[in-house]
Amino acid sequence: MKKLKFLFSKLTLIDYIAAIVICGIFIFIFFFLRRGNTTVAIKVKVTSVNNQYSQSFVEGDQELDELGRASSTITKVKTLYVSNDSPSTYLSLNVKAVYSPLKKQYTLKGKPIIYGEEYSFTFSNVKFDAVVVDFPGYRTSEPFIEKKIMVKTMMKDDSRNFSDTYGVPPYLISAVKVGDTVKDRDGKIVAEIKNMTISPAKRTVLDANGKPYVINDPYLKDAVLDLEVSIKETPTKKFYQDYLVVEVGSPLPLPFKNIVLYPIVTEIIE
Repeated sequence: MKKLKFLFSKLTLIDYIAAIVICGIFIFIFFFLRRGNTTVAIKVKVTSVNNQYSQSFVEGDQELDELGRASSTITKVKTLYVSNDSPSTYLSLNVKAVYSPLKKQYTLKGKPIIYGEEYSFTFSNVKFDAVVVDFPGYRTSEPFIEKKIMVKTMMKDDSRNFSDTYGVPPYLISAVKVGDTVKDRDGKIVAEIKNMTISPAKRTVLDANGKPYVINDPYLKDAVLDLEVSIKETPTKKFYQDYLVVEVGSPLPLPFKNIVLYPIVTEIIE
């Protein structure tokens, strides 16, 4: 105790100032420059895996680091049927990231977690590349409003892209009925058929003189579906299942239980 008192008695004002500055530097480094490991939830869109491997994504599957610890975990898998050839897969992940308080930014695999950043993942079932579409603190310039709208759509047969008749064969129409619903992975209804209007498809034919006539097709039908759709709306866009834009002239993917339809939006009713 006497030694401590003797030591403090020898300190000058400059020594005290230097000690305070050094302590301040350590405190600043600890609270503002220290990069801490934490687990964050992000959403990514898979970009590299062929569609036939989409079943390889399993909730609970993990990516492990060199010490065998889980660095990334799949918490939810969502597949959007954009077209017959290209369903898109979105994954919700819990990832071990590094947070910088000074930059107020998360880092994963040496790269910042920002919208559009691409990462490579190796899980036990599948290896893939994916881009970030949502992360903590992500903000859009336009706020989302969740609501339901009515949409008129017309069924389309993709195999008849170059046909002079727009209709669809009866077996496609009989595969759905009023009251059929589309649900997301959480069981929430995102689309429901409220009404169906069926009429003969129109075909353009020419007589012997080359004069065109419009007649009813004897087999194909025009099918108009009135749908109630759950959307997220901004002042400029309407989004179906989070990522697909709802607009006139675009297909609206409807993965029903027994068939996936891609009717064309013909009218949006608020």
